[in-house]
Amino acid sequence: MQNRTLATIIAFMCVGCATAQPIHDPNMAQITKRQLAQIQSQAAKIKPLEQQIKSLKQRLRHVEERVGLAQFNPSKLKRMPASESQLIQPNAVQVTAMGDRGKKLKLDRYLKNFDGAVFAYWATWCKPCTSPKELAHLKHLQKQLRRHNIELVSVVIDSLEKAQADPRAPNWLYPFWFKKDAHLEMLSRAFIQRVGMGLPLFLVVSRSGEVRYYLNDKLSDSTVRDLVTATAKVCRI
Repeated sequence: MQNRTLATIIAFMCVGCATAQPIHDPNMAQITKRQLAQIQSQAAKIKPLEQQIKSLKQRLRHVEERVGLAQFNPSKLKRMPASESQLIQPNAVQVTAMGDRGKKLKLDRYLKNFDGAVFAYWATWCKPCTSPKELAHLKHLQKQLRRHNIELVSVVIDSLEKAQADPRAPNWLYPFWFKKDAHLEMLSRAFIQRVGMGLPLFLVVSRSGEVRYYLNDKLSDSTVRDLVTATAKVCRI
């Protein structure tokens, strides 16, 4: 269709070139009007097709994410070495809503209800972790993961009291978990020595409790998609 439209436009331009001299044939005006109407008609059909293509691409991406076929950016999301993949899941305090005093639960037992998890470590003093943009990305990530029965485990590592008393508390992602210096206790020493202790930190965790991928950076639209895709691959949804 685009080739036909292009040919019509070229033909119209040629008519314009050919009629640069004074025209004495009144039929030429009618021919030109018809050609213009044809071009406008073809152009009107292109926009709906572009919308259909965009919609189909979105559907394809969702299907690929669901079956674990979508690609992700290895420069951002990195594979966890097998020697560092063990994740210790201790008791931690779960806070389900603002004002909730929290309840201590065993993480591994809680996560048996899900097909996998993404752990997100943060602190109240970490500006990239708590920016409005990051919190919006976290909520979007949580929504996307829940479509696949994957839990987003948001873990604050500095102080439960500070997190609850913080003026930004209404905007936190709920539920969240508290474990003092959780990333140091849960991750292997080799990983901490190699990557460091920078926040925010995200882990893609299989149902068996192994860390398969990690992201040591703030979120973006693309890394949210990457985390969903990687978790779908790991869990073979």
